[in-house]
Amino acid sequence: MKFVVFSKNEVDCGNSASAEWVCRNISDMYPGSIAEIIDIKNQKLFRIIGDLNKDSEPIIAIIVHLRRCAGVISALDPSIPVLAVCGGTDLNEDIRTPDYLRQMTESVTRSRAVVLFAPFMLKKFQELWPSYPGLVEIIPQAVRVDEVSAHKNLSIHRRWLEEQVGCKMERFFVIAGRLRPVKAPEFALTPFLEWNGEPLMPSTGASGDNDWSFRPHHHHLVYIGSVEENTPSIQLFLSSLTSSHVHHVNSVDRECLHSLMLASDGLINCSISEGQSLTNMEPADKGSQGFALCGEIHYEEGVRSTEFLPHPKLDFYTSLFTCTK
Repeated sequence: MKFVVFSKNEVDCGNSASAEWVCRNISDMYPGSIAEIIDIKNQKLFRIIGDLNKDSEPIIAIIVHLRRCAGVISALDPSIPVLAVCGGTDLNEDIRTPDYLRQMTESVTRSRAVVLFAPFMLKKFQELWPSYPGLVEIIPQAVRVDEVSAHKNLSIHRRWLEEQVGCKMERFFVIAGRLRPVKAPEFALTPFLEWNGEPLMPSTGASGDNDWSFRPHHHHLVYIGSVEENTPSIQLFLSSLTSSHVHHVNSVDRECLHSLMLASDGLINCSISEGQSLTNMEPADKGSQGFALCGEIHYEEGVRSTEFLPHPKLDFYTSLFTCTK
């Protein structure tokens, strides 16, 4: 039996991490079987699919992301069974575009089974395709983090970051993810600048001593991730990064990212669609000093509203920093 997993296959892509997770599960469940990731951006993709269609060996195809893999679905021989893994932005964002929804419906119709990562995704799936006859399962995401390597090379990666931004990085927050509108990178910027412009008031610990106290501009905010969609909103965001305490660096490999997460005071997630992205699960898995969602973001009549956890703007960041101590 041969398993082929169709996905974006880039080092800093969440779909790629999901595809690797699928392959690990296949290896565990079917020892000796072949599980291969095929990049949907491969220029020879349809030639590869043509060869698979003629292959005499039994094949199971797995697609990661309903919309992105719609073209794969249409090219596969109808006799090849398909399992679909919902990627996140497909159910959370792409359904808003009629043409995307049509493509996703074709992917669902062609699939014999569908995997979702969380109950809220199942709820959306059932609302969109209530009559789907195939198997639907929730399998929570999992991450694999080399904590030993992340600790071992922490100082090396911190020095690398300092060389990239041109200053010492003693206290900082990380926002990880390639830049595109759905990641809403601008969401954290103004609250951080306001909070960072004020001194942190002392906090009294159980011993009665002041645990910490800082003057204004005590922290840095680091965006880690290359530009994926060079839209006007992303261009505007990048042009707004004028503070000497806010930085942007391109994507890094996971070992470096995990080290920087460990070195940071916390991880912030601003994404409109990902309440529990892999970059949030990774620091939780390895016991990072702290991580938090920037906010729960909802759409009501096309207007984005926010509910900070647990307090708005300045208090949110103060609470985030306090929880890392």
